[in-house]
Amino acid sequence: MNNIVFVLAVGRGKTLDKSIFLINSIKKYHPDAEIYSFVAEEETEEIDYAIKSFEEISTKVLYGEIPMKEYIFTVKHNALIKAGKITKKKYLCCLDSDMLLLQKFRLPPNHDMYVCPVDVGNTSWGREESREKWEELYKIAKAKMPKKKLYSLVDNREMFPYYNGGFVITSDKQFGKKWLDLTSKIFKIIESYDSYDKYRSQSKRRRLFTRIPYSHWTEQVSLTLLASKYNTLALGYDYDYPLNAMKSCPKNTKLIHYHDFRNLYKLESHRLQIDVYEYLINNYNKTTSKLKLKAYDFLRKIKIKMGKF
Repeated sequence: MNNIVFVLAVGRGKTLDKSIFLINSIKKYHPDAEIYSFVAEEETEEIDYAIKSFEEISTKVLYGEIPMKEYIFTVKHNALIKAGKITKKKYLCCLDSDMLLLQKFRLPPNHDMYVCPVDVGNTSWGREESREKWEELYKIAKAKMPKKKLYSLVDNREMFPYYNGGFVITSDKQFGKKWLDLTSKIFKIIESYDSYDKYRSQSKRRRLFTRIPYSHWTEQVSLTLLASKYNTLALGYDYDYPLNAMKSCPKNTKLIHYHDFRNLYKLESHRLQIDVYEYLINNYNKTTSKLKLKAYDFLRKIKIKMGKF
């Protein structure tokens, strides 16, 4: 891990809190890790009260704009661009803020890029119906479409190579710019497909479907296209475990992608969850009273289970 620099984009609201937990989890297992926190200039005033905290726990706080205002995910592209210009480490590791490191991990050697497949195959870009779209986009990217397919973890479906934008490790210091350039190039093209995925609402009272356009996943599509140009290794789900979609967490898991704090109760070791909820109760001023009560309730149940009460 001495040859990796961690990069994450810090946002407002819960994203800010998640970023703090991610950094602390990295430092817990790799105390000397180099960590860059990127803050979008558009959000600096809103999170000004927390900047000092990130300056204390990060190696360096970086600043820059959101390159595509219509597509906020490009904030992490700029984070990689900024980090790539100053780090001397061999690898850049870009992580989503809603992830936690659960143990030390080492990368298999001799690859330029490490990625993780998306967890659900029966959505938009994983389905066979997207073949023509993929073929068109590979031509635009001047890349060769892989013949080998992958299997998704959650629904165990065969799918086209399609990688999660929340976990990217690369040795190319220019990758952030390449990722941004290709995302910018294909975003309008994907929008023109006018295709949507349907997702059922999590509300038990309202059985509604949310329509998410294919263009929402442009960063993952461009990542997948670029990955075909490198000596890329698709890692197992223990490096990007979708805790939100699973009932528990295997012991060999290195990184979890939990999405929402509520999913942390699935961890076998509840120490991290206690840290999260105690932080929410004591420090997160914008937490609603309803969420605070929920945090207290979870905390009480966990401590009872652990024999703390």
